[in-house]
Amino acid sequence: MRKEHAVEDKIIRYILICIWLVLLGFGYISIIKPAKLLALSETGKSMEAQQSINKANGAFKNQNYKLALASYKEALEIQPKMDEAYIGLGITYSKMGLYEKAISIFKHKLMEKPENPHSLYFNLAEIYEKTGKIETAIDYYSKSAATAPIAFYSYAKIGEMYFGSKKWDEAIHFYNKADANKPDVKTSYEGMLKMEMHRYSNPELTTSIDELLATGFSAD
Repeated sequence: MRKEHAVEDKIIRYILICIWLVLLGFGYISIIKPAKLLALSETGKSMEAQQSINKANGAFKNQNYKLALASYKEALEIQPKMDEAYIGLGITYSKMGLYEKAISIFKHKLMEKPENPHSLYFNLAEIYEKTGKIETAIDYYSKSAATAPIAFYSYAKIGEMYFGSKKWDEAIHFYNKADANKPDVKTSYEGMLKMEMHRYSNPELTTSIDELLATGFSAD
């Protein structure tokens, strides 16, 4: 009997030691947080945020703006700097006629100096156009054109606004600029350069791209 008890005691001690080692291992992992585990965690967050974005986009398409707002906000809780969620949130507020909230969101995002600000400028321009602030709208469409991969849409909007104001010379000028920026190989390449210029805060790179854009090139 004593031998049996001794064996049982050894087994119990062994089990307790194993449990203690497992707990110690988890504690160690939680402290050091290996980069691989962090990467996995970030990947999980991105996937979860994207699910919320998809839900929001679906709700927006069905004009369920309350659900869209809630889902975009949910995505931002998971990934606070997610551009798609910010833009979606602002557009949803604009669709609901909550223009001040939309403007606040777009301008806040612009202060963070995003890589590609053209969509933010374009959405701000649309709001100012809707609210009758034509000059401000034109200013933001111009900023969108200066940073957009393809400036066609922004220039066309400016031409349309001048046409509506019966400023024929200005309208013709910007319609011509829109025509010159129709999507093709040349404008796509120019757009790529503009995107790179806004992606990096390198003065030498920015100067080089500015010079290249000013010089121009053919599509050949």
